[in-house]
Amino acid sequence: YKHAYLYAKTPGMSWKEAFLSFPATIALPHPATGQLLIRESLCIDPYTQDIFITSERVPAPIYRLPWNTFN
Repeated sequence: YKHAYLYAKTPGMSWKEAFLSFPATIALPHPATGQLLIRESLCIDPYTQDIFITSERVPAPIYRLPWNTFN
C-alpha cells in the first residue's frame, strides 16, 4: 500500500456516510531498509494519534509515524 486514508466520522453520521466522504491522504514513508515495502496493517495510538505500521515479513517490524509528520 502506498498511502493510508483517514476518514472522519462525526457523531450521528453513519459509517456509509463517513466512507462516502473525501478522506485525508497520509503518505506512508518507505524506510531505507525496505522492510515495509509490503505494508499489511496499521493502527492509531488513541493518546498520541501516532500511526504504527507493520508488514508481512517475519519477524514483522513495526514502524512509528509521529502524528506531527503528516498532520
